[in-house]
Amino acid sequence: MGRGALFEASANAHIELVEMPSVLDVDEPRTTIGLKVEGVDAVYARVVGHGAVVKAPPRARAWGMYGFGLFDPNGVPINIYEPSPGSRESGGG
Repeated sequence: MGRGALFEASANAHIELVEMPSVLDVDEPRTTIGLKVEGVDAVYARVVGHGAVVKAPPRARAWGMYGFGLFDPNGVPINIYEPSPGSRESGGG
């Protein structure tokens, strides 16, 4: 197991993890990163398979999103989500 950091996240939720000998511990406040993706379940299976620390399995939320949360190696929370089937954002509500 190595350590990495969130290196890049675009509108298409392209994420790269870079192998680093150490991860800097920063003093500034941490914020939550939200990434909208297609295929939450596939992303979940991939990050769990790589040993990511996840908060809970994917689930539907009352506000029309389906997803899960995890932490990067520095402890920064990341929410991975997509519109729930039938929600307004997905065109079904």
